[in-house]
Amino acid sequence: MSVESSVHEIDPRLIAEGLIYALEIASLMATLFIAYILYLRRDRPKRNIWATLGFLALIWLGLTGAHALAQTSDPYGPSGILIGTMFLSVVFYFSIVRDVWNDDRIRYAVLLWTVYWLLTALLLLILWRGSSLVRLEIATLRHESFAQYVSTFAQMAGIIIAATMVIVTNTHNARESEKTSRQQIYQTLELESVQLFRFECEHPELVEPLWLSTLAEVGPRKGLSDIELDLLDYRLTQHICQTLNLFEIACRFRKQKIMEPEVFGSWMIWMLELCSRPEFRLHWEGKQRSKTHVELNYVAELRDILNAGIHFTKEREGDFDDDDRRRSFFKYVANIMYVGEEAHWRETIELWPHHKHAAGPADFDKFWTRAEKTDSLIRPTAPPPPQSRSG
Repeated sequence: MSVESSVHEIDPRLIAEGLIYALEIASLMATLFIAYILYLRRDRPKRNIWATLGFLALIWLGLTGAHALAQTSDPYGPSGILIGTMFLSVVFYFSIVRDVWNDDRIRYAVLLWTVYWLLTALLLLILWRGSSLVRLEIATLRHESFAQYVSTFAQMAGIIIAATMVIVTNTHNARESEKTSRQQIYQTLELESVQLFRFECEHPELVEPLWLSTLAEVGPRKGLSDIELDLLDYRLTQHICQTLNLFEIACRFRKQKIMEPEVFGSWMIWMLELCSRPEFRLHWEGKQRSKTHVELNYVAELRDILNAGIHFTKEREGDFDDDDRRRSFFKYVANIMYVGEEAHWRETIELWPHHKHAAGPADFDKFWTRAEKTDSLIRPTAPPPPQSRSG
């Protein structure tokens, strides 16, 4: 006696919708993760928000279109929408968004997101192709042809995931190694600048004509002979060149993005102070005793910076105050040393003389007023002034 069993055919559209639902959930998690990381990185300018919103809008528009086509009988519509959206998103990402999302955590999340997106599109293609060759029935799910498709997809997914993890791991290790190397290089530069400051403290005879007066004033006051003046001029030239060598390395590190933008901004203060010294101007322009044209020994970026510093500290002395001169110098250097994708740093450096980087009295006051344990965090008050004795 034979037992009849009911056979229920599986609608491929239901499976397609389930796959797209899973992709939408993963996309929602990726969107929330990216938004959270961008919220933590608050140094982004507001105009970059539009680039982020445009990218996410493109993603969700593609998901909506794929979801709508999955409910129709079109076998290749959802996959075509997903692949087309992924192509446009990749172009949009590398042309605009990549420089905005410069956090490695976001880049790794986007890479995994792309892999999952591509796997979903491929699985939809296999699903529609398999449904045209094999009837997807609950009682016959062990059909050899369908099992072959599932096995092929599993192998493909495993290879793609393994390759992705290898790429992510190698990229992460390379970035960490590069980061460590840059830190070591930068530390060496900072230590060299410390050595230079120590050298100046140990040789006041070089500090006086460079930072306090001029060589022409120091010679007669100290009664130096012509030979002693020539020797002092030579030593002063070498000392200036040593300082400029550090400046040149700093400029190269900034161009190579080894030196942080904000740190280079602090070095610009040192450069501007040097440009304001009359004796340095003589050596830079080759008008000192030895007629050595120091400017010709350095790269174009440094020459532009120092020539701008000399101009903004020397020309039209009665027309502008020191704040205007510093502001002009910082704006000029920011526009030649910070490339397009660093526009937010360019704006910060341009406002450096008046930019608030450190906590001030207002921030301290907020701390005291917002402190929860007011009984143990009482703002100290200054002691009363001593009373003068009468009588």
